Amino acid sequence: MLDAGTQLELKVRTWTVVEPLNADGGGFGDLYVIRDLAGEEAVAKLVDKDPGADRELFIGTSVAAAKYPNVIPVIDDGEHQTSWVLVMPRAEKSLRSYLDNEGALDMDDVVDILRDIASALAAIDGTVVHRDVKPANILFHEGSWCLTDFGISRYADAATSQDTRKHFRSARYAAPEQWRSERATSATDVYALGCVAYELLAGEPPFKGPEFREQHLNDPAPTLQVGTTRLRVLIEECLHKPPGARPSPAVIVKKLERIAGEPISRGRLALAEANRQLVEKRTAEHAQQSAEQEAQLRRAELHKAAVATFAHIGDALTEEVRDSAPAAYLNDPRLRMGISPRPELLSVSINGIAFGVTHPYPSDSQRTQPFEVISEATILLYLPKRSRAGWAGRSHSLWFCDAVDEGRFAWYETAFMSSPLSQGGRPPVEPFHLSAGAAEVALMGVMGTEQVAWPFEELDRADLDDFVDRWLGWLGDAAQGRLSIPLTMPEKPVKGSWRK
Repeated sequence: MLDAGTQLELKVRTWTVVEPLNADGGGFGDLYVIRDLAGEEAVAKLVDKDPGADRELFIGTSVAAAKYPNVIPVIDDGEHQTSWVLVMPRAEKSLRSYLDNEGALDMDDVVDILRDIASALAAIDGTVVHRDVKPANILFHEGSWCLTDFGISRYADAATSQDTRKHFRSARYAAPEQWRSERATSATDVYALGCVAYELLAGEPPFKGPEFREQHLNDPAPTLQVGTTRLRVLIEECLHKPPGARPSPAVIVKKLERIAGEPISRGRLALAEANRQLVEKRTAEHAQQSAEQEAQLRRAELHKAAVATFAHIGDALTEEVRDSAPAAYLNDPRLRMGISPRPELLSVSINGIAFGVTHPYPSDSQRTQPFEVISEATILLYLPKRSRAGWAGRSHSLWFCDAVDEGRFAWYETAFMSSPLSQGGRPPVEPFHLSAGAAEVALMGVMGTEQVAWPFEELDRADLDDFVDRWLGWLGDAAQGRLSIPLTMPEKPVKGSWRK
């Protein structure tokens, strides 16, 4: 904090700090009321010389040099000790303080404010992306509402850099693409303008949290009950989830001019209402598409984690086979068992007995009753010479899922068996593996063609001894002709091993 009386020697003038300024919680840096030698007051913004802070100075002065309409100008700049300094005229009030005092505004006031800010966005479109449009960064200066604080802005044609502080955002006004850390464009500012416009009419922003990310990505904004149809539709269009579906700032300016200047006839009102309904439908569709995209991204990230953790399971099995049966054929391409469309992570042949584990692959089922399966693998022990009863071995399913605690994903082992209702008799491999999609009936707790034959048991990477020893024991018994079909199934109690 700077003390009153501190001197700031900048490029154009010398300024004296008067007092700190309450900035409505907006932006980066500290704000101070300052005064030059002639007694003119202004506001100084001091930003620590962190990576990216000099970029704010660069953009701020460039915006001032271009003299864009409805953008607070920068009248001086420079350095002071460990900070960059930007000097701007002192505005009369911020939109944040104006809203806090007035609440929801009338139509004329709303349209005037939006036209001023849309005009600023249209002027900088193609040159600068603001990325933090919000009431605290909109100031009333010389009779107009103006955009200020380009603290996380970047030039529109520049590649996104870690030094632009792009991951900082104002949660109530941040566009879906900002939550995904995607490249910001002028459409990002349009979305934020839509949030501001919604708040001007309704007295509160469209999304109130605390799950801001989920709301901005997936939820349509609540339908506005105030304002003309034309204005409500325009705001809804600004709040579309896909950036490409939002109007450009220039189009917004033109629409606002029509809203402000044209009387709405009965015919136009009816057509505008029909258009509003269409926009509302598209908004819901866009929200659904955004939710699906978010779910796909989430599942992809979880699958990456599943593959990484599964490698330890395969390594543990491979190491034990090498130690205990070095004469066995290990990972020979000719051992392809075809138990999955994916190749085996591990394949072993000893005395004609085949043992294998597949690489994990994304589950083909979005939802398996009553939990979610992200990734699947299969472990198989196969006897080429069937027993007298026609039994040829066993296979288990390995699923990366939240079988026990919702939202906590881990690898689980399970297996299935045919039920008395099955018309085809006992299968040659039993217990057997199933894909998550094919196992839904078995997990529903009703009498179906398949039932759970092995409880859901979590594979603890830190303690795989029981799992490894059990399967290698079955392999050893099979290689010596001692492995037989289970006498009873399920072999262990299965009730309560997965959540209902």
